[in-house]
Parts: sequence; structure tokens; C-alpha cells
Amino acid sequence: MPIVVTLAIALAACSDTGPARGGPSTLPSSTSAGPPAASPPTTDPPVTTSTSSVTTLGPPPDLSADPVWDLDFPDPFVLATSGRHYAFATTSGRIQVQRLDAGSLEDWRGPSEVLPDLPSWASDYSSWAPALLASGDGYLLYYTARVEGTDQHCISYAQGSEPDGPFVDDSERPWLCPVDLGGAIDPSPLVDADGTVHLLWKNDGVTLRRESAIWSQPLARDGRSFVGEPVRLIETDQDWEYPHVEAPSMARVHGTYWLAYSANWWNPPADGVGLARCASPTGPCEKPFDGPVLESTAGAEGPGGAEFFVDAWGRVLWAYHAWTDEPGYPGHRALHVGEPRFLD
Repeated sequence: MPIVVTLAIALAACSDTGPARGGPSTLPSSTSAGPPAASPPTTDPPVTTSTSSVTTLGPPPDLSADPVWDLDFPDPFVLATSGRHYAFATTSGRIQVQRLDAGSLEDWRGPSEVLPDLPSWASDYSSWAPALLASGDGYLLYYTARVEGTDQHCISYAQGSEPDGPFVDDSERPWLCPVDLGGAIDPSPLVDADGTVHLLWKNDGVTLRRESAIWSQPLARDGRSFVGEPVRLIETDQDWEYPHVEAPSMARVHGTYWLAYSANWWNPPADGVGLARCASPTGPCEKPFDGPVLESTAGAEGPGGAEFFVDAWGRVLWAYHAWTDEPGYPGHRALHVGEPRFLD
């Protein structure tokens, strides 16, 4: 039985257009419950990863535990389109939003910079956790940035015509910034089987010394404006997860919505990736495992930032980072690609 998945990268293009920068810069604190979620479609659509054929590719490469890019590449996001793979990551050094590209997942080239300038409200070189969504005849690049003169982080988006960039954000204020929840970080878009779009994110409770949670915000189909209020999906409630959960990513596999998330802290060996099973992109969600499903191994300490994607051969994979040496800088978080075999 082939695996069928619905992801942000499965949308080749959205036909709707909307306001260039709609919606308020702050959102209500919301509640743990939202409007009743629509029932998931009973039949999954075929996998779509590209607007063009990938028949020129050779056989899919074998996957190993070794990093595919052994330089600093945290919070990765991978997009497969037109027979190629593009990887995006948090700012490192003086490269603001890194990009790599590859054909076979083994021959990565780069890095290059795709967001050379941040808007005036954002501190330079403060961007992280980028993610792409096909929209109209181009792409949106969601990312997190620190608000100038504060410790608060919020989400915005930049626009570009190609995955290669450059992307431009001319906003005058953050796009998603629930100040009463501490701000917002780690955006991850999901396009469901019926074409509806959701943005997963984490409220940055660390700023206010309060609880962090993972949220789902319904969006217009062009990905630029909010539809209704955000819905709380999961929070920190297992011992291994403390002090917080973060870095969400969702995929629909065999009709089940799986939510991957990181937990604990970003730089100790105890950091790992957990999974929740959800009834829809707006929940409810439950955690079927008592601990992380991806945890430290020799040479790959503190894995995190796992992001689902469909590769050019239609395989459901995830990209994640892990410390190659002792966790913490001046070390680096290398790019890994693996197959989450437990999504059955």
C-alpha cells in the first residue's frame, strides 16, 4: 500500500490571491478548543511533489544515520520541486536564512542567502526556522525574527518567485505576534487534502516565563491572512519534554495526522523529537508514545527541528538537525535526513 501524505510541499500552486499583508499583528490568546474541525477526507489524494516530471532521476538513495550536510544547518526545511531538493535553515554566521540545493539528497551545494534583508522592525541576523509555501505563481517564506529593541520573537513572511530566492519582506510590523503569549516562533505550513492551509507555530512562553504550547492557525488558501482564531494542539505534559515543546511539523499519512515536535531544550543531549496523533489539523491531538521517538545517538546528539517532507521519489521523510560533537556552540548542528518508519 503506497504511503500518501499531505504536506505544505505537496501543493504545487494556490490559485487564490489575497491581501499582500492582511490580518492584525497580534492575535487573541485563544483557548484550548476551537471550532469543530472538518472531518478528514475518506480518500487520500495522490502524492504531488512537483509541477514537472521526476523521471530523469535515478533510483532513490539509501538513507543512513550520517549527516547529509556536516556544517551548521539548524531548524531545516526541505522542499522537493521540479526534480530537485531545496533545504532552508536558520541564520548561521553572516548568512541570513541559508539555502542548499541537491538532486539526490546526497549532493548538496551551498549555502547561499535567500533573505538578504529583514524588515525595519526586525533585528539583523535574528531570523530562524524558515519554511516555504507555494502561493500563486511564487512562494512565501515564513520565518521567525526578533523584534528590534526587545527580547520578543514573532513570525513574518517574505515573498519570492523561485525557491532560489531572493525573498523580500517589506512589512512594517510582525505578521503573527501574540504578545500576551510571549510572541510566536517556529512556523510550519500544512496544506490539507482539500486545499485548506494551516500554519503550525509555538508561542514563545520563555519570554514571559510561562508555558509554551503548539498552535494551529487556519489561513486563507494563499497563505497570507488568518481565518478564525488559532487552536491549541499540545503542551508540555511529559517529564522528558520540560521545559517546553517547540518546532512543530504535521503530515497526513494513511488518513492520520501526525504532529512532530521537539522538546526539552535546544542544546543538551536530552533534546529529542516527539510525536502526537491528531484527528485533524486543528486537533484534538494525543501523544501515543511516552518518550521521544528520535533521541541522541553517537555523533548525533540532541536531535531536533524535525520537519516532514516528501522527496522527489514520493517517500515520506523528515529533515532534522543534530549536534555532531558536544552539544552547544562553538559546535554545530548538522543536517540529517531520515525515514520515520513508525508512521504506519
